[in-house]
Amino acid sequence: MTSTQHPDRPPLITQVTGFILLGGKSSRYGSNKAFVEIDGVRLVDRVAGVMQSIFHRVVLVTNTPEDYAYLKIPMVEDLIKGLGPMGGIYTGLMTMTDEAGFFVACDMPFLCENLIRHMVDVKDVFDAVVPRMDWMLEPLHALYSKTCVPVIQEAIGQNEHQILKCFTRLRVRYVEEKELRIWDPDLRSFFNINKPQDLPGQNERPMTEFPPTLCAPDQEKSCFACCPPIRPPGYEHLQYASEIKRMLRENTASLRRDDKAFSPITGFSCWALGYLDGGFKRIGCLLHPGQNEGEDLRYRVDYGGKCDRESCVEAEIFKLLAPEARSFWLRLCEGLDSFSYSSRTRNPLFRILGWGTAVLNLVARAEKERDLRTESILETYAFFKTDLPARANAYLLKALVDSEHLELLKDGRFRNRFEELSHRLSRQVSVEILTSSTAPYVHRLALDPDFLNFLRLSGHIARATEEEAVSLKEFTDHELARFRDGFP
Repeated sequence: MTSTQHPDRPPLITQVTGFILLGGKSSRYGSNKAFVEIDGVRLVDRVAGVMQSIFHRVVLVTNTPEDYAYLKIPMVEDLIKGLGPMGGIYTGLMTMTDEAGFFVACDMPFLCENLIRHMVDVKDVFDAVVPRMDWMLEPLHALYSKTCVPVIQEAIGQNEHQILKCFTRLRVRYVEEKELRIWDPDLRSFFNINKPQDLPGQNERPMTEFPPTLCAPDQEKSCFACCPPIRPPGYEHLQYASEIKRMLRENTASLRRDDKAFSPITGFSCWALGYLDGGFKRIGCLLHPGQNEGEDLRYRVDYGGKCDRESCVEAEIFKLLAPEARSFWLRLCEGLDSFSYSSRTRNPLFRILGWGTAVLNLVARAEKERDLRTESILETYAFFKTDLPARANAYLLKALVDSEHLELLKDGRFRNRFEELSHRLSRQVSVEILTSSTAPYVHRLALDPDFLNFLRLSGHIARATEEEAVSLKEFTDHELARFRDGFP
């Protein structure tokens, strides 16, 4: 496929290469979705056409180049096989001659040229430019520069294959939802095809529906636990369900969307928290840009800035799960309404997510062919019934459980022994350090964040030098190896 530039069109972007990632196995679709047709045009042809209208050079990243030879577009194969999308990004960055590359997946049929050009324009000194909506990041519709390579290489060396994990070490320019909607009002750019039902006309799902998030898992419920973000510690809204439901209906009925006046929150309730649907199922912020055609009205309350930043730890972990893992673990919440779903005492997913993406992805992958539901998941994987705090012990668990030892999570003896190990190690590490008021806070150290959570939340160590933390990690790893070798 070749591109001829129309004289009235904007010039092709130079110094940036456009990449189309074709490395997916299309396991959920059942066949090569790059060749699925919409309005008689293959997905890959649609994507290639848009990219060639924007960039002076377009490259396909694929391990089956013979399938796409007809396009007459340059192709490269993954330099390192088996890394998923991050491998494709790494390959593109390592092989391109430009200083930056814009990467898209092959299954995004409604790319917006104006939005892509805008994202290139705002690169400035950043290492990456990534769309960010309240419910998701989209790393496969993003710009990455060659300066990302060292961070990606280090992640690969640590067997970490999720590009999202690299963002904390990169200078990322996030393009927020309000800014995205200026160029793509319906956010159609981020619609992708994962299964036949996703094709336009195959169901009644709106084209702008996005993958599930912890905040908005489906059309039946939502989480409003952090709304407003000024609740007292230990607050449980289920205790006041009747009063809150009445308040939500009043708030929804009284909201005037044409009124832009400032009105501060009084007490622990917010006048902008209401029902998001006519069936009174989903609860959330009525001032959110998603409810106001992209306009963010949260400035109208005095906690608007905090509302914009608010996101619980569990929501961030959920974002990093593989798509199939998100769907699998959301089964724990089937049948819950928004009140129960938002409750940490009623929703088991809040507790489970603390065990981290590594283990949860393994379980979901192992059970992808089985239709396990809430009770059967917890009965099968009895380990997750433990009362241990998950985030405090996630480092220990991921060190002991990999794809070859997943059965341990089904063994009641392992859970009992693990609990004993956790209690012993928490006592031992807590007495190893004489806390200094001048030592750095442990969460700022350049070590595995899960291990630092173990020090903070289990060992109750707030400050430590890097040398002390490394020594404790070596000790902990040694004890974990002994435990692993000694468990039958």
